[in-house]
Amino acid sequence: MFKFIKNLPDFIRAELLISIIAVAEYSFLGPIITKLEGMLFTVTVISILTGIDRFKGVIVYMLRGLNLTTTYKIMFVIVITHICITITYFIDQKVFIWLIIINSALGGIFFRIFYIEWDAIIANILNKNDFKEFSHIDSLLNTVVGVISLSIVVMLSLYDTDILVITNICLNFIALYLMFKQYKNFYTNEKLKEILKDIE
Repeated sequence: MFKFIKNLPDFIRAELLISIIAVAEYSFLGPIITKLEGMLFTVTVISILTGIDRFKGVIVYMLRGLNLTTTYKIMFVIVITHICITITYFIDQKVFIWLIIINSALGGIFFRIFYIEWDAIIANILNKNDFKEFSHIDSLLNTVVGVISLSIVVMLSLYDTDILVITNICLNFIALYLMFKQYKNFYTNEKLKEILKDIE
């Protein structure tokens, strides 16, 4: 597995790392969001929010014409906004939970649009067997990182939940830095530039 990852193009490995960090940062904040929703919202409100969340697939379909670079720019804004919103956890948790729900919904839409386009790029680069292997490895790594992160959350939450929020913010700054480097690849990596020109 590690040899396969090592042989992948740099920009694919970079996106794989960003994906893993995204899983980790959500693992640190997800339980807190779930707890606050249960404390602050009625069953009716939670049901409505869940229904709206399910509607994302329709919006993703309607916005399917967005190209990859435009979507990535929007993702930058969403991640930066997420960091700012997470800070409000220490100021007003009611404001925090509403803002994080709205931003997460937007993130779910545009991240999904991006990864549909991204899978198309990888499918253009890798052969059928390698693409299947990559998909399995991606799924495996996300699962392992998610389990490890939640295990850390269990241990840290016994002492102080605030540290989970701080860790989430730190992970988002790392993700932002990696996303910036990856965005440069869209304009500097010749193979990626050529593929982007073809699909956009």
